[in-house]
Amino acid sequence: LRQFDRDPRYAQRALVLHALGELDSTYVLLERAIDSRDVDALLVLTAYPELYPLHDDPRYQRLLRRAGIPE
Repeated sequence: LRQFDRDPRYAQRALVLHALGELDSTYVLLERAIDSRDVDALLVLTAYPELYPLHDDPRYQRLLRRAGIPE
């Protein structure tokens, strides 16, 4: 995980943290992914089944709105 510290692929890093159960850190990195226009952000937010359980979370819905993804 430390090897990812300088990796600019925030969305990919968020998936790793989610797999480790680090939900708050997952959201932080997804926010950074959107802010930095990470090319993987839209794919990760909409197409990764691992994140489907988060779709009803208000924080996830805010991320989608920030990314310009309609509900």
